[in-house]
Amino acid sequence: MITNPSNFRDLHDCYDFIEAGHLYRSALPRNLTKQDWDKLYNLGIRYIIDFRSEFERKEDSYECDQRFQHYNWSALKPETGIDDFYFPRLITKKSTKEEVYNSAWFIRKGYKIMPFDNLAYKQLFQLIKEKDGILFHCGSGKDRTGLFAALLLKLFDCDEKTIYADYLYSNKSVEKDLMPRLVQSDFTDEIKEMLLYVCSVHEELLKSSFDEILKRYSSFDEYFEKEYAIDKEVKENLIKKYIGENDKIVVISGGSTRNETIMNAIAYIEDHYTIDDDSVIVTHDSVRPFVTHRIIEENIKYAQEYGACDTVVPATDTIVKSMDNEIISEIPDRSKMYQGQTPQSFKIKKLKSLYEGLSEEEKTILTDAAKIFVIKGEKVHLVEGEVSNTKITYPYDLRVAETLISEK
Repeated sequence: MITNPSNFRDLHDCYDFIEAGHLYRSALPRNLTKQDWDKLYNLGIRYIIDFRSEFERKEDSYECDQRFQHYNWSALKPETGIDDFYFPRLITKKSTKEEVYNSAWFIRKGYKIMPFDNLAYKQLFQLIKEKDGILFHCGSGKDRTGLFAALLLKLFDCDEKTIYADYLYSNKSVEKDLMPRLVQSDFTDEIKEMLLYVCSVHEELLKSSFDEILKRYSSFDEYFEKEYAIDKEVKENLIKKYIGENDKIVVISGGSTRNETIMNAIAYIEDHYTIDDDSVIVTHDSVRPFVTHRIIEENIKYAQEYGACDTVVPATDTIVKSMDNEIISEIPDRSKMYQGQTPQSFKIKKLKSLYEGLSEEEKTILTDAAKIFVIKGEKVHLVEGEVSNTKITYPYDLRVAETLISEK
């Protein structure tokens, strides 16, 4: 385990589709010993990218081990209103609460500016195309580094929940490294609280970057093509390089909704395979890892026979309906109630035709693909699920899953 530099991790650790040993992120590699550098080298790291400004590097420098190729590519943009992010200069013991808060102004603004025309990001994306074994960092490894890591994960079609989880993970490093220093400092408690907030990462910051990208571009695919010359072919080559090839696994771009993602999958199938009226697509949530062969086989059978099917289990709890979220409106007959699971399976042409026939208003009320058939008055056959086909959503679910695995 690497503890120096701090905030260190392999991007594989947060998104395991990426092969281990290629792409790393961290905070400033300060005061590394020969053994520390050996550990980084043994991980396959050969290139180290420093996103800090020239002033930051002068004030807090490090000597990179000669075995690594080292590049200083400042990711700060002049439009943020600041030329460096050297915190000891920005915040002093005389700083007021307002001055501390205002010092974060350029960070908030920076998240809306850094994704665009950023030479450092362009250079690193180019290096990623040509080489691997890359470690990129800034000072704390959370803002400039965190944003680039999020963009990289986005390029690899990582889901947003995972992207945000990796981004926010840097707060553990903030708590570990900053909190002890704040406790020992002679800042007032009010200033300490403000500093902890300013020095942490927050979901709304990364979201502001993503929102700004989608204001300027119609999609992330267009963004990557226009900003970094990563078109569809280049993206596919990068996925092959860092995720690997498998003739049974294909990574495609997701949509903004569950059903748009399914349509993207159908488009891929149409581009690469011949389909007919009997061709079936089986859709499944990866958060239900205990699906059985029996469930999958019956999904295929009933989708071919009926055109659509949904995996369910009988409701064991009483279902209560409320129209105003305050008072019970109805208690349905539990014997007629079922809990939905996955897979859901459909004849491809039928699903696509029905989806394309939906109005925009109908699309807004969709919860899953089976509802497309229900809205259009088409029958959806029930497939008997399993209680063990559980969905992992909360930490408790994960503990249950671990128990199930240990009993196998």
